[in-house]
Amino acid sequence: MIKLHSGLGLSEIDGETVILDSRSGRYYALNGTGSRMLALVLEKGSVAAMLEAMSAEYDVPEDVLAKDWDALRKELSSRNLLESGA
Repeated sequence: MIKLHSGLGLSEIDGETVILDSRSGRYYALNGTGSRMLALVLEKGSVAAMLEAMSAEYDVPEDVLAKDWDALRKELSSRNLLESGA
């Protein structure tokens, strides 16, 4: 299951997600695609379900979306925003 670390706040502003890290006082902005990916993976609880939904919604092959998710996951993980095992 994919989860954000505790102490993080999520807000949506003009179709983009802003993640506020109360631990560090920093914030991170995701573009529309990254925002949708994160929202779906948190809602659906799995990468596979998120990829299936995104593929149907945007008519993009799942393997292309998987590469985008991997890049987003690595970026969020490098900033200590995702729980380990995500």
